[in-house]
Amino acid sequence: MKEPFFPQVAKIVSMDISKTYEELKKLLLENKCRIVEEEPPHKIIVEHGWVFTTSPTKIEKVVAFVLTPVESKTRIVAATSLTTDYKNYIAYSLILNMIFLIYMGMITYFLSELSSKLSVVVSNVGSELYVLYILFFALIVLTIIEVARTIYAYWKRSSFAENILKLLP
Repeated sequence: MKEPFFPQVAKIVSMDISKTYEELKKLLLENKCRIVEEEPPHKIIVEHGWVFTTSPTKIEKVVAFVLTPVESKTRIVAATSLTTDYKNYIAYSLILNMIFLIYMGMITYFLSELSSKLSVVVSNVGSELYVLYILFFALIVLTIIEVARTIYAYWKRSSFAENILKLLP
């Protein structure tokens, strides 16, 4: 939870704090959350999701629910943060993509230089070079899609907490 900005979602429930805590805990366990920390009935921190997914509601995250009594009701504030495993997965996959792009770019460049200097083998190198161009640009497109998907998942990471709070009466 050491991000400079993480979205918070809040809701006021018309139950006392103990009953709200029990209902929230039951909902979280039904949604396959792993309880990381508990301070009944004021705080519950859970991990939810999986590293290798594309859905913002299913990405691996840590959600902290803080409950405070407000008269006869309970206010719940949920803060969501991505786990270190998910951040590392994104970082390593992007770094490997960039390394592969650089490597393919170098091969493409050297083959194009080779085909311009050796006109005898142009027919063989030219067809392989065309395939490399297609692969190179396909990898660029896939990298752009991966970056866009990661940004979307980052900004929508609190959607799981919103869905849980909607289920509370």
